[in-house]
Amino acid sequence: MEQGLKVASVPDTLDYLMAGYGEDDVLVALARSEDFPVGDAAQCRRQLSLEPMTLGDSSNAPALALSKSDDERAMLVYAWSPDRQEGSACYQYVSIPYDLLRPNNAGLRWLLDNLPLDVARDGDSGAALALPDNAEAVATRPENRFGTVLNELLDEDFDLAMTLAGALLQERKLMIRNFPADFERRLDLVAGLRGLLPDAATVKLSFSTNDLQTQLEPPHIVFSDSDDDTRYWALNWNNPEAMAGGREHPYVRLLSGWWREDSDSFAERIDSLEALAVAAMGDGDLSDELAAVAERHLLDQRTLTEDALETGAMIGALSSAAPPTGELRLRYIRKLLENALQNRDVVAGKRVAEELDEDARLEAELAGLFDKMLESQPDTVYVFARNRLNHLGIDEKWIPRLQAAARDSLEVAIEEGDVPTLISWLELIAHEPLSYQLQDILRDGVLASIERAQDNGELGIHLILIAARRLPGIADTLYEDESLIAALPAKMSRALRDNSAEALEPLIEETAEYFLLALFHGIETSDEQLVTIASVEYLWTLFASEKRVDLPVIYRPPAMIRLLATQASHQLSDNALDLHLRHVLISDDRELLVEAASHLAKRDALFPRLSTLLEEDEFTLDRVLSILNAVSGVDNLAPRDVIDAYFGMLDFYDWEAATQPLMEALARLMTKNPALHVSYRHLWKCFESCSGLHLETATRTTVTHLFQQFEDEEDIPLVVDGIERICRQGNWSRTLLNTLYDWWREHTHRCTLTQLQRLERELEAHRHLEPLKQILRTALAMRRWMPDRDPANFAQVINAACTLVEHITDAFDHAHLTDIDPQTVRRELALVRDILSADERHILANNLRNLAHLMTQMAENRSKPSLIRSDDSIDRQLNLGEAQPHGSIDMMKWVAGYLDGAHNPSDE
Repeated sequence: MEQGLKVASVPDTLDYLMAGYGEDDVLVALARSEDFPVGDAAQCRRQLSLEPMTLGDSSNAPALALSKSDDERAMLVYAWSPDRQEGSACYQYVSIPYDLLRPNNAGLRWLLDNLPLDVARDGDSGAALALPDNAEAVATRPENRFGTVLNELLDEDFDLAMTLAGALLQERKLMIRNFPADFERRLDLVAGLRGLLPDAATVKLSFSTNDLQTQLEPPHIVFSDSDDDTRYWALNWNNPEAMAGGREHPYVRLLSGWWREDSDSFAERIDSLEALAVAAMGDGDLSDELAAVAERHLLDQRTLTEDALETGAMIGALSSAAPPTGELRLRYIRKLLENALQNRDVVAGKRVAEELDEDARLEAELAGLFDKMLESQPDTVYVFARNRLNHLGIDEKWIPRLQAAARDSLEVAIEEGDVPTLISWLELIAHEPLSYQLQDILRDGVLASIERAQDNGELGIHLILIAARRLPGIADTLYEDESLIAALPAKMSRALRDNSAEALEPLIEETAEYFLLALFHGIETSDEQLVTIASVEYLWTLFASEKRVDLPVIYRPPAMIRLLATQASHQLSDNALDLHLRHVLISDDRELLVEAASHLAKRDALFPRLSTLLEEDEFTLDRVLSILNAVSGVDNLAPRDVIDAYFGMLDFYDWEAATQPLMEALARLMTKNPALHVSYRHLWKCFESCSGLHLETATRTTVTHLFQQFEDEEDIPLVVDGIERICRQGNWSRTLLNTLYDWWREHTHRCTLTQLQRLERELEAHRHLEPLKQILRTALAMRRWMPDRDPANFAQVINAACTLVEHITDAFDHAHLTDIDPQTVRRELALVRDILSADERHILANNLRNLAHLMTQMAENRSKPSLIRSDDSIDRQLNLGEAQPHGSIDMMKWVAGYLDGAHNPSDE
């Protein structure tokens, strides 16, 4: 039967099928209900074939069987002969829900007494069998049928009854042979055997009063005279014999132990198992489930004794579907508590703690026991309370009990215990969670143990370790106790006293905790050189091994490595610092690298150490780039050092094409530091390499630095040669050339007329520099036009010239003046002749003559009208800057347009 089936009320009806033989001995359905679960009569007969019993006078007696049908229903089969003659039989199959057979519902005897088996044979499907109205009023258990059977059928032979009970619980089950062919007596025997079981178990006890051929599960009890059915253990009713081993079944042993030749009290004891049986009955075997009932009952009884009980069995009982209640439950909890306290049974303690949490009354009943044990066995109470907190979480009412147990246990260990016991208690308390609030107790315990540690180095080193882990505030107290330090193991004692490299290095051969403690103590208390190559190598070996170090984080290898790299590098020898930095570079810890670089830079200890290590260890290019990028971001690092490091690595790799990422990174750094002076050698090497790889951005950055140095260069031929080299090797990039032209315009703009003339002479001998020459010539032309580069003065000069020309034009180029009177001209000039000296008149005459000549030339050199462009078109284009000026006249028009803002800004 499936575990967990619901116990329902008794149904009003049962589904059935009645069958009989018709013409030609064909089995036909005489009547059936619509919901009967089996398809037809023939299928029912194949599954459960039961015949009426044959009597000696050729008449028949009925037969009855109860067999498992499926997980929810049993099948009751009744075979009888209506006229009690052989060969004439009817068969009725009734589908009975298991709930009908369960406790608090109808029992089997009620079914036999009340089920209407004689259904009218009308051959039609119809309603299910109606049950009597008193079905729900049936008693939970019928009268004591076992006592009746024992008296009437077994001749008071209790041993035979136990033999039958043991047999039906065996795997082969029970077949009874040579039993009288009396239907009622057979049913009485079945009822008597069912009376040996709790009601909940009888649901699973199947039987047949006659031979049963079944495709379903064989019944537990069958009456048959067959000799060839080996599925069963056969008992000859005429000469019954005890079955070997049958009496050893736990349930049968339980029944045997109860028998006091009083069937009524015996039945009451069986009834007392009902709750256990209800919980035990599931989808397993009846034999196993009754064995579990018996074992559980015996376990309940043993809680009354002084015997120790197994924790798992008690927890199983408390967690079962029928847990003990009342006084019995309290006895179970006490037994579990004994296991927890006496045997330090963690599982038992956890379960007791759970029970105490759920039942405040139970905790109050057991509190006295805890208090009593706290006086005599505080360590036992500590273990219990600790397990409770570990498994069930923090409960404030348990903290004081744990603290009291810890304090008392530690006092006993300090005053009476041996050193290993004291160390164990101190270590135990030191490793407890902070939430247990044992810090003050631990502190007091450590301080109280100092006196004993002055004579015992093992205890002393443990006190130091505990202080390091949990009580840093008293660490100095321990270190300052000379007697305690002197009692430590020799190597550790010397290292803590001397704080020297010679004293620290021997601890490499000891435990890692000793070495790390001494190293940390030395760094904290001394500025002397402390760390050698061997110590650095050992520290990194510990780090790489990921070995568990039982110390706080600040003492562990990662923290010590960081401390030496970022704060205490001065305590490493030079060789040790080289090795330590090398490991930092290899570790690929960018944050550590940056912090170490910043620290070493403050000490001026980073360069050239870093460059040397990068070259010696032959890191991959990607790793070198990653390291230099990380270092370049350090705030307090001189950019020159980093740039020199880049150049050094590029020189090391001979500026191979594969170093392109390094070149680009270097260019970015140079861009951020435009004022930094770099040697011509490096700049030209960088330019040559970047230009050869067509790295436009990097090349442009390099030439920008070259231009900056050209500005201050007094060696003009060197500058011109450099410019020519840039033009020649950078002609693959229009952008690069435009950068050069832009710089050249700015440079020539800043030059004096003399400098421009020097540049013009120097450029004259160089070919392929025509764009630069054109820029230079234009600059010279503008400088000649504006020699003093004073805009205000220039404007005044132009104004005076314009005024003079306007006056001449107004005077002599108007249409009304067709003829000039020379005498009048001379008369007007007489004033000039009278005032000016002869030399002054000669100079004025030459200037007028030259001015007329220049104006004529200017007119001749201007852009002439053509078939395509008129004068107006030429003037407009010059004014807008869209046409190139071809002479001084054009130039004045072009400049005027620029000054008036008529030019397109994109052309500037």
